This record gives sequence, C-alpha cells and structure tokens, in this order.
Amino acid sequence: MTGSLDVRDLTVRYGAVTAVRDVHLEVAAGEAVAVLGPNGAGKTTLLRTISGLLRPAAGSITLSGRDITGRPAYRIARAGFVHAPEGRSMIAPLTVGENLRLGGRGRPRAEVAADIERMVDLFPSLGRRITTKSGLLSGGEQQMVAIARALMARPVVLAIDEPSMGLAPVVVDSVLDALRRVVESGTSLLLAEQNARLALDVADRAYVLLNGEVVRTGRSDELGDELIESYLT
Repeated sequence: MTGSLDVRDLTVRYGAVTAVRDVHLEVAAGEAVAVLGPNGAGKTTLLRTISGLLRPAAGSITLSGRDITGRPAYRIARAGFVHAPEGRSMIAPLTVGENLRLGGRGRPRAEVAADIERMVDLFPSLGRRITTKSGLLSGGEQQMVAIARALMARPVVLAIDEPSMGLAPVVVDSVLDALRRVVESGTSLLLAEQNARLALDVADRAYVLLNGEVVRTGRSDELGDELIESYLT
C-alpha cells in the first residue's frame, strides 16, 4: 500500500515565534524525500506538525488525498502517516518484542507475528535481542527498534527524524540500507536529517530548510557539495 503527502503553505508558531513559514512539500507514492537543514532549521517542528503533535497556524496537509490538517495524532497515524521521532522514544522496561507488538496493536495476533518476522528480516540483530529490555540496547539497536515499531503500524508514509544521530558509521549504513528496502517495498519515506550526504544517498529528492523556510529543493543527484557548502555547514 502506497501513499502520498502534500503539504501546502504550512506555518507553525510557538507563541510569537514563527518556527515554520509557508512551507510547501510533496512526497509522491513510493518516493523517498529528505528534509535537510542545520539544528534549529524547523525540521522537527515540520514533522511533528504533519503527524499531529503540533497544530499549524496556517496551511494544509493532505495524505493520500485526505485532508489531515489539525487532526489528532492517533487519527493521523491510523490514516497511514507514522512518525518515528528524534530520540527514539523507547519504552525502556519493555522488551524489543513488546515494543514491536505495541506498534501493531489493534490488529490480529497472527498479522502482528508475521510483521515481527518481517522486522527481524529487515533488522537481523533484533531477532537476537527480541526478549531483551529495550533500555539495555545500544543506541543503534534502539534506533532499529524505533523504525521497526513505526513500520509495525503499516504506514503508507513513514517519517523519521534524525535517524543517524549519535550512531557509529557502520550502524548508520545498516539503518540506511533498511530504509532503502522499505522504500523498495512501496512505503513512502520522509526523512529529516542533518547529515545531508547520508540523506541524499537514500532520498530521491530533498528540501533544504533554513530558519523555518524552504530555501532550495531538487533531485538528490542535482544537490551535492555546493548545497552542503552553501547551506549546511
């Protein structure tokens, strides 16, 4: 099942401070799109607003042709936009398997079990840690659980905030390889990332945010060192 996302003229404020201003962003069905920018650019605010954790001051958000602007986060997740936030948000006392089952809650047990098998195929190290409490995992393993738990909800658009943050390069490579497989399977991807080179290696297209505004957009093969030198250093 594939989905598209259309964000138009989105503005988000924290009191008198405008954090995101007139952002237009599109993700086509089956496409991977990156949102790039330094810390404080508005990437996290953008994802949190699309997922319903924040309410926009203006603009519209459409998921697979359905207006989801301002809806509660749980309804947006049920509609198919699932957000793996920055910081991973592990429920530390629960095991890996219990965290994954939470992602599939409300569905038949056999479906959830089959999806867990798919997650273990996607992230083989989780299979060896399935009964381990999540708080005891390494940072890389926690990131894998966070992504797998989001995928357990069977999103049509998966949004991930800063998946490479704090991870060793070899772990980042494993996470990015898994995300490529997710996109190849038909799930659309919205990736917010400070590491532009990594994100451009996964995404089809990218948007660059500075001070809450889109300053550049284009295909990943068109955006290279010049973009990184000009906007992201």
